Amino acid sequence: RLVDVLREKGREGVRTEEGGMSVAVATRMFTAENATKSKSHFAKVEMLCKELNSKWSGPLTAIEPVALTRWINQTSDSPTTRAMWFRYARMFFRWAARMRFIERSPVEGMRSPKATPARNILTASQMKELLKAPMQDDVMALLLLGGFAGLRTIEVARMNWEDVDFKSKQIHIRPEVSKQTTGMLARVVDMTE
Repeated sequence: RLVDVLREKGREGVRTEEGGMSVAVATRMFTAENATKSKSHFAKVEMLCKELNSKWSGPLTAIEPVALTRWINQTSDSPTTRAMWFRYARMFFRWAARMRFIERSPVEGMRSPKATPARNILTASQMKELLKAPMQDDVMALLLLGGFAGLRTIEVARMNWEDVDFKSKQIHIRPEVSKQTTGMLARVVDMTE
């Protein structure tokens, strides 16, 4: 039906009488555009669109930054989850603005919630202090490979010592060692002093 209306009347034909493109039509189009993305991304898009539809039934232009901020802040107690909702809302409203369903994204007037990372990156002085502490050789290797070569814990746990080439000063990460094994090619990490 939507395609027929677009063919007959163009984009103006799908605009609602009370102020432009409806949330329902826009979210259906946005969901369809993201159907070929990864499963986790698509699941978040679907959740966002479902929530937007349940909260706002009118036109996109009726969604103001204040109301959107209030809604995002109510989605979760977790700052990281709120930051995720913000990113997906920003993606949706920027898409709607590019499609000219709205003149300006209401997210542009909002402050991004700060996520609380599950892990922290050590400073140079923290790493120096950590390496002074007595520890087993395998733990030391894990810290060195992670801290100075940028290897993930799972990569270090899956690799063999043959993957570390001291002559060429390179570490070879085989596809089966990497976190994502599908479609990932081997990579080489140069050792640093």
